[in-house]
Amino acid sequence: MASEKTIVYFGAGHMEPSPLIIRFGEAHGLAVEHVPTPDDVHAYLNRSFPACVVLDGSDSPDGAFELCTKLKGDAFTSIVPIVLLVSGGAGDAGELASAGLEAGADEVVSDAAS
Repeated sequence: MASEKTIVYFGAGHMEPSPLIIRFGEAHGLAVEHVPTPDDVHAYLNRSFPACVVLDGSDSPDGAFELCTKLKGDAFTSIVPIVLLVSGGAGDAGELASAGLEAGADEVVSDAAS
């Protein structure tokens, strides 16, 4: 079960979190718990309070934005910080970041070069 010492990771189409997420967790003493479906993310947050949720929208940003909106729209799950990961060219990065923040993300991280 997730706790304050856990990062909950969900990435549509991703079997496992990227090495970057794993290294970040290790560097900060946080376990990374891969959760396979959006419903499972919601269930985890209803049972515990992790350090944060990382929604990887690099392959499916719309799915990540939708899940973020649902989580932030629920009084119980809205208090958990959400980090959205997006991928796109430099021109798309601003639009994706704006859409992620509009969906309720606390942080949006893009791999686009500036």
